[in-house]
Amino acid sequence: MLPEVGTRVRVGRRSVNHAADAACPVHAARSPGETYMRSSARPPIESSTADGAAPTVLLAEDDQELRSELVSILRRRGCRIVEAASGSELLERIAGELHFRHDVGFDVVVSDVCMPGSTGLEVLGGLRSARLRVPVILISAFANAETHYIARELGAHLLDKPFDLETFVSLVLEAAKRGRRRDQRTDDDDRG
Repeated sequence: MLPEVGTRVRVGRRSVNHAADAACPVHAARSPGETYMRSSARPPIESSTADGAAPTVLLAEDDQELRSELVSILRRRGCRIVEAASGSELLERIAGELHFRHDVGFDVVVSDVCMPGSTGLEVLGGLRSARLRVPVILISAFANAETHYIARELGAHLLDKPFDLETFVSLVLEAAKRGRRRDQRTDDDDRG
């Protein structure tokens, strides 16, 4: 059960000394202990995809505490989660799927923008360059207008931290449904 409307939820804290701080200069502007997310109660959102299967989410977040909380929330909503702790690990997970398929095996990719290894925008750009149509949701505490513009141009939704938990879940589940429909179209194309 999610907290009442207006309740502040402390999900993750990032230390100014965090490893990603060196890779992403905007991290230094954040004060330690700053809250990442807000929560408001809303009606539950159906968590299965069009074919009734649990959506598969690739979630990349370098803050372990925040990643664990997001994984927990999405699992409670019926999602299968594959985790990545850095941009490099995110790329490894995607490459591992591409080795066995001609597309990624995830219904949606959720990625922090500033992470060690590769940024969420770099991964998004690579997915689009490879013509992979998987839906992508980026999350960031430091996105500016240019970052939002680039994400939008590459077909991703960028959610600013702190964010509403139900808004986050809703975006992930809607994107997963689009991702599942994408897989069904690709399968139909392969048969035709």
